[in-house]
Amino acid sequence: MAGSNSISLLSHLTVIVIRSCFQKVTNVVRKPFIDEIFHIPQARQYCRGRFDVWDNKITTPPGLYWLGYVWVKILAVLNGGEFKCDTNTLRDINFVGFVVLQLLIFYLQKGTTGNSYSTSSISLNPLITLYYSLFYTDVWSTVFIVASYVVIVKQPFGKYRSATISAFIGLASVTFRQTNIIWNALILATFIDQQIDPKDRTNSFSDIKLFIAETWRNILGVLPFAINFGLFLAFVYTNGGITLGDKQNHVFSVHIAQLFYFTSFVAMLSIPLWISPSFFLGYLKLLRQNIISTIISWAVIALLVHYFTVVHPFLLADNRHYTFYIWRRIINLTAYSRYMLAPAYHFSIYVTFKMLADNILSLPNEQEIQQQETEYEQKERFTEEDFADEGEDPIKPTFITIAALSICTALTLVPSPLFEPRYFIIPFTFWRLLVRPSDSTLFENESLKKTNNRTRLLFELAYFVAFTYLLYEVFIQYTFKWPSEPLEYQRIIW
Repeated sequence: MAGSNSISLLSHLTVIVIRSCFQKVTNVVRKPFIDEIFHIPQARQYCRGRFDVWDNKITTPPGLYWLGYVWVKILAVLNGGEFKCDTNTLRDINFVGFVVLQLLIFYLQKGTTGNSYSTSSISLNPLITLYYSLFYTDVWSTVFIVASYVVIVKQPFGKYRSATISAFIGLASVTFRQTNIIWNALILATFIDQQIDPKDRTNSFSDIKLFIAETWRNILGVLPFAINFGLFLAFVYTNGGITLGDKQNHVFSVHIAQLFYFTSFVAMLSIPLWISPSFFLGYLKLLRQNIISTIISWAVIALLVHYFTVVHPFLLADNRHYTFYIWRRIINLTAYSRYMLAPAYHFSIYVTFKMLADNILSLPNEQEIQQQETEYEQKERFTEEDFADEGEDPIKPTFITIAALSICTALTLVPSPLFEPRYFIIPFTFWRLLVRPSDSTLFENESLKKTNNRTRLLFELAYFVAFTYLLYEVFIQYTFKWPSEPLEYQRIIW
């Protein structure tokens, strides 16, 4: 009962935090901002029933505008008449998306230790929080992908029916952002991987063989996703590419440096989960034991940065984005600074995969199995405590899911020429769902072991709340003007 109360309290508090931020944006930023300049007029056309009108500068499908149309119609019915399809009404959709995302994550992680903290934290990921107050595609794109994942993991409708529903939700997600078809592949991989008996797993090679076998064995669950992929290929063929409009600014690239930017953000955002003296010592020990391979790794990273960094014109010209300042003041500060970041990128890669590896599904040995069976037989009755506070996530990463996450992240980020942290939202969300806090305590103190998990999750929540508050304060309080638009206030966003 106490656990459910804490979940309810934290959920209400996070909703209040985001709603207060939303209200500030509503009061101060009255006109459409950056991408809203395209999204809001297009949504208004849909609200008028003008589904044949399309702005060729828009690059994403019309899912957000259909949602806006439905949202306004629902409000009109509830209001007993017409309802304005204005900026604030459309922005409200993404606040609702925030609430829905919280509910989905809570359902996915129900019964796990620190669920109240992690549910709030994941939904308060600083990469997405600003967009809860703006009419952007990112929130509902994430909601639909997470919903598809939740259905495939929890299987509330049975195995194959859940797979079909998950695939349908996954297809809906593609109407918000084309790259979500890649995350459909991760969700399918998760479904197939779940069918593998843990006792049959022996090594990575056996996992691959079992994965292939289960793909054919569960073809009825695979087929709905295969239909999604077929429909997407048909769209690409008829459209002449993935992007709908403004194709000259969204061309295919090989931008491997994006992966280093992503792992850097992962390491930064997950500091509360891993930071400790022992974590750093473990990394230093790895370096000492593998000096030559580490130096080679740094050199390879530097070479990849040199040959596969794409500098998009928007990155250099638009000072309304944090990436403009990250590029100028960190990555490209000097002629050599981007290469000098190789050790930092190496560490961020270590953090990203170390946290996944520490949570990977492992099988108990024969002695542990016998001990568990003996304890089970000797137990006369089980209490609620036997099933609580285990500190486990609802699904543990396996070799297959880690490989799938890595491949899908690369397929999403590498082709994009623009350094855009919004593209990190979904891969970071999946990464965060697959990890739990490090077992090492924040400080070298054994007395902290018992509360380490909850302490780190509470630290993460406080960190994200502070981060979100700072982002909103900068967005609302710090303004400037462009000579080309002297009457408009400009602001900074991801």
